[in-house]
Amino acid sequence: MVTLADDNAVLAAPGALTPSNDETTIVDRESVLREYRTAARSLREGDVSHLFVSGPRGSGKSLLTRRVLAEQLDEDPTVVACDEYGSNYDVAVALANALDPTGEQLSETGHAEETVLATLEDRLGSASGVVVLDDVATIDLEPFLSTVVDATADADVRTVCVADDRSVRNELSTPLRRRLCERELYVGAYDRPTVRQILATRVEAAFYEGAVTPEVLDRCAELVDSSLGGDVGRGIRLLAFVAFVADEDGATRVSLDHVSRAHDRLVSQQIQSHLADASPHRARCLRALLGTSRDDPPRIGPLYETYREHCEADGVEPISERGLHDHLRSLRETGFVAVTSHRTGEPGHYYRYHLAVEPAAVRLALAASDE
Repeated sequence: MVTLADDNAVLAAPGALTPSNDETTIVDRESVLREYRTAARSLREGDVSHLFVSGPRGSGKSLLTRRVLAEQLDEDPTVVACDEYGSNYDVAVALANALDPTGEQLSETGHAEETVLATLEDRLGSASGVVVLDDVATIDLEPFLSTVVDATADADVRTVCVADDRSVRNELSTPLRRRLCERELYVGAYDRPTVRQILATRVEAAFYEGAVTPEVLDRCAELVDSSLGGDVGRGIRLLAFVAFVADEDGATRVSLDHVSRAHDRLVSQQIQSHLADASPHRARCLRALLGTSRDDPPRIGPLYETYREHCEADGVEPISERGLHDHLRSLRETGFVAVTSHRTGEPGHYYRYHLAVEPAAVRLALAASDE
């Protein structure tokens, strides 16, 4: 995460570039807001016990949840952001402690999972109000969600589950899905004009007047749409990196070059995070791809030979070609590597691999990983 100084040369209010800033304007969500308000009233009045909210990452689900529940409920909900924890065990501990903040707090380690779930069940049974489980798709769902649903069956607790992937509901057993998804709400992705409008509201709130031109704003919106998966949260982080890079240069106006360099840094940070939990051979896989041409991308054989050369230079034993395939698959799933399929002229086909992100972003990430 980039840290913005209060004396940044282009920023008047750095705090406005925090993605979770609740003072931001909700743009182009009138129909979803109406649906959400209706659903929230049903929760408040006890007509439904569980609401499942889904939609692409960066489509404003969490902001809508906070804003609507604050408007519709008489008391603040109990909120647990599941992506801040490593497992459903950790989320269960966090939720149990949040439900009884003045009672005995469970420690983060040292308990059997059954003990934690039993404590959570007891506290849900005696609690009231709304529990929000944000980013629920980032944890293992069983037996955590079954415990939550069973414990609230006869209690005065309602739940809101927020997920970036609607298909996560299909991983639940049919009885659990019917109860947990008693009411569903889908929040679709923003189109590019709306992305630009949202970024414009943040620019107006955060930057000095005249620091960001319409051309720069257009480019940022284009990158959110084409490179950042339409994720407005990442678009706001892009603006933060833009401000950081411009300040490094001592500039008082943002240029398109600042945007390009900021985008590389943002993607580099994502790559670094991915490599931090992976085998060092995944970084060598990326390094092997750095020296290739996107116009003439390599097949697995030549790529494997380049990878072996890096291993020899590092003085480490290379993994098998199949092992390299596995790392390429992981890099494809995260969007860092792309693959094209080609016919051989006979029955069958082969693949060619190339970077799906700018080489500069990969170089930055590999340099940081080496350090």
